[in-house]
Amino acid sequence: MDIKTRAIEYFSNNNILKELENALQLMFQENTSDHSGYLSKYFEKISLTPKAVSIKVDRNYSYIGTFSSSLSVLTLWRTNIEVTTGLNYVYGCNYCLPYGNILNESTPSEFSVCIEAVVDLLDNCLWSPAEMFEIDKYIRNFYNEYRKQLNKMQTDESEKEIEVIGPKEIPLKSTSEQNAKKKSTKDIITLLPNQIISIAPFIATDLTWLSISLHLTAMKCSRPKINFQWYMKSLYDEVIKSTMPDNKTNSPIPVNQVTCPIITILNCPGRIGSILSGKCKFLQEILLIPKPYLTPKELLDNLFIIKTKLSQTLMNKPNLIPQLICDNGASSVNIDKPEQAFDLLIEFLEQIQLNNHFYFGLFISPKGIFDTIKERYEIITGNLKTPEELVNYYIDLIGRYPQIRLLIDPFRVEDKEYWELLKTRITSSILITTSTIIQPAMKEITLNRSNSMITKNLKTITTLSSFDEPLKFSIPTGLTIYDLVNSCQGNKIHHHKDDVNHVDIDTTTTTTNNNNNNIKQIPNGALQSTSLCNTVDKQDMCYSSWLFTMDPCLDCVLITEIIQAIHILHLQNRQVIFSLDNLQVIEDWPMDMAIGLGIDFIKITGLNRIDQMNKLITWYHYYQDIIDHLKDSINEWKLYDSSLMENSFNV
Repeated sequence: MDIKTRAIEYFSNNNILKELENALQLMFQENTSDHSGYLSKYFEKISLTPKAVSIKVDRNYSYIGTFSSSLSVLTLWRTNIEVTTGLNYVYGCNYCLPYGNILNESTPSEFSVCIEAVVDLLDNCLWSPAEMFEIDKYIRNFYNEYRKQLNKMQTDESEKEIEVIGPKEIPLKSTSEQNAKKKSTKDIITLLPNQIISIAPFIATDLTWLSISLHLTAMKCSRPKINFQWYMKSLYDEVIKSTMPDNKTNSPIPVNQVTCPIITILNCPGRIGSILSGKCKFLQEILLIPKPYLTPKELLDNLFIIKTKLSQTLMNKPNLIPQLICDNGASSVNIDKPEQAFDLLIEFLEQIQLNNHFYFGLFISPKGIFDTIKERYEIITGNLKTPEELVNYYIDLIGRYPQIRLLIDPFRVEDKEYWELLKTRITSSILITTSTIIQPAMKEITLNRSNSMITKNLKTITTLSSFDEPLKFSIPTGLTIYDLVNSCQGNKIHHHKDDVNHVDIDTTTTTTNNNNNNIKQIPNGALQSTSLCNTVDKQDMCYSSWLFTMDPCLDCVLITEIIQAIHILHLQNRQVIFSLDNLQVIEDWPMDMAIGLGIDFIKITGLNRIDQMNKLITWYHYYQDIIDHLKDSINEWKLYDSSLMENSFNV
């Protein structure tokens, strides 16, 4: 058979001549002048889906001296291998970065095992939401098995160390409540909180960004092409359809769901890493919440006015010793009482005639101010309050400043009954919010190289190899994403466990040899779905909204698990707040994700951060386009249901 005959057979069998004829007819009908460009665009639409070739990771250091990595997903499309998605990420957040030199670091070989398995799973992948859900489930099981082995190894090493060195007893005098009032602070050794956890190993960060990069790649490789918002919507539908019980109907994202931005307007002395000091220790940040009737254009215009005028106002308040721009893009004030900040904001908003456009939110630091010996919250230096007295304090503060409509982490998780008491005492609609944010449990203690802990009053307690042990952090007030997804078992939401990092899975594993190290992998057959339920345990902690971040400080964070957590909370009629704090991302995909998943509120940082303002502008364009195209069919625009923060409720 000659070459001409074989060519005709090849073109005929692959339907190429018919496609060429169709393309030429369309080009003729549209009378295009760019013939090659038209044909290129036509065949690009019907080209094969890009095929995953490899995933590369390079370790480096960030500009602040911490560990960082760059991850690239390479695909074969048409005839070229190219980087479809490239991401840079750092390890740790603002809370654990100071301790980055002793984080549990995973070796590149361990992460490469997961990467190799994922690339194999992506063979012949069409990048559909169902396929990406399976990839996320594999990543979750891989991390669980890794963490299980790591915990076992650390336990074995600790037992050996105790046998060799032996424990050292530390005699501490018990302090009664009566004596505690008489003793000065310098004689008191503040104990650690009861519930503490260890930060996750580095591989949790690697797996988080591996998952994110694959979802971004799936969006870019979709045929026809879609944006990340629509990809998130389709992924949401797939995940909920796959995880809902058979007798439950699917619950898509409401068509009129709007993601409302919340802005950090002032940093306060309680914020971790704050340069300025002040006696008001319980407040980390004061937030601005737009009222529901503001349109996207009105909100953006108002925020630009605030951004321009606030610095000038603060410069005229030398008594507050303001720092105009902090690392999160917001200004910081040195205050001794919260009233100083509230009065400043009220006066400022009245001057620019925006006092009726915003509510206030309080981001509180309960762990950092709780004295475990006196069992008091030191909200202001020298002013200690019991949990019940703190309830009264909040009620009084809200009564004097009715603009307050959001409280984030008002108490420790250990004081569950006071969350309930606070809600029963409040007579207006206020969002009482738990969060997944960690805080160091050793705020008053630093480590030195002599295996000792030194308190701020220079009292020394000798410990057992404290330098080599992972630092402890306080348990967050809210369930983590993974715990929330797995909390619905037997129609009941479980309480926090003392160790939220505990892993208890029973799977059959296979062992592969890599660089002479035995590394266990979870086979594909171990992937299981998680069922959801819509019942609420009456004994669970009382909260009306849940704030989460994508910080992998406690666990790897997977978008498909975020979807399940959002769905669970919405079934419980709770609000979801996505915080962009510590998410060092220049791209706009976090805002696209929030919009696509129907998240209720998104907390951005200060207005002086360019990357945050770009995300806010992305938000504006999305919703303003909706208003412009559907203005005849939209009866009333609302950022959120006004009853969340305006109506009173009966106790």
